[in-house]
Amino acid sequence: MKHLDLPLSRSDVSIMKIRNFILISISAIIIITAFIFLRKVLGENPEKVKPVLLNNNFDKNESMFSSIYNTSGNFEGIIDLIQKNLYDTISYRLYVYKNKVKLDKNILKSKVDETLIFDLQNEVITALNHNKKLYYNLPKQQYINNNKSNFKIIKTNNVKNIIGYKCIQWRVKNDLKNTEITFWVTGKKYDFYHRFLKLWNKTENCYQFFLNIPEVEGYIPIQQVERTLLRDIKSTIIIFKITEQKVDTNLFNVPETYSLFSN
Repeated sequence: MKHLDLPLSRSDVSIMKIRNFILISISAIIIITAFIFLRKVLGENPEKVKPVLLNNNFDKNESMFSSIYNTSGNFEGIIDLIQKNLYDTISYRLYVYKNKVKLDKNILKSKVDETLIFDLQNEVITALNHNKKLYYNLPKQQYINNNKSNFKIIKTNNVKNIIGYKCIQWRVKNDLKNTEITFWVTGKKYDFYHRFLKLWNKTENCYQFFLNIPEVEGYIPIQQVERTLLRDIKSTIIIFKITEQKVDTNLFNVPETYSLFSN
């Protein structure tokens, strides 16, 4: 006996269409969810991302907290950081030993672009030109702060953990400069830092704003973000690694193969 294929009724056709639509919708949701997950895991193209603060994954591990008020001697070791703005990204490495600081610029490139050696006690900066194997002393520029009245400073009680260091939030606002900078700082063993900034005497807001904070001695900002008063991000500086260790004092000497630059 043969079975006849009966034509589908309108209701059966409608049910099939609805079922197919549901299956297609579920597939689309799965694909979109997987795409969002991969973007979170792999991240976006770093060359196209505007500078933002690092995420706060370390907040989940309270046991990693270091004391804000660590006073066990002056810091000695290495500090790695990245400075970003809308147009450029610069990486630095600081070697710190007592009153000496060595700064290497663009450490994440194949070759360091520039090196500055700071003698904080004698207030001398020596620049090294690695390509030409030359060195010279930079002219001293006395740090003068004449704009304290234009700054509004708020030392909050907000706390968060960044790269294993417990940090407190300080905010500095200047209406005339249309700028507010948030600093997440830790201390108090980094007495070299504010002296280093004064001797370097950079005019960028991120450095000048920090030096306007009272009783800043011993503190260092692990993260800082500069915004307009409308909250648009202008720049960030992020310390991504701090290594406390003995530092070879020969690092602060000019290499014997370098010659003194003369006009």
